[in-house]
Amino acid sequence: MIWHWYWKLFYLVDGYAYLENGAKTSNIKEWKKFITVVYDDILNGRFLKTDTHFTVPFTKIEKYKFRKKKIPEIFLTDLCYYCSEYI
Repeated sequence: MIWHWYWKLFYLVDGYAYLENGAKTSNIKEWKKFITVVYDDILNGRFLKTDTHFTVPFTKIEKYKFRKKKIPEIFLTDLCYYCSEYI
């Protein structure tokens, strides 16, 4: 899967809830399994990098709260469209 699509997919399938409460958020086993795989894939870099920009859909306050919870920075910073790293 392509780099920025992993992030879009993560947030579209309620990545916010996963970051907030982990897999405890839902009783739907399929969702827990799927969102955990996507989360782990992002952390482990299992995706193709592209030159497409992606803006994380969080406010500054939400990012601050997640940083206090020690959420990995890769989920809280925008992806740079002109480089191969997150910013």
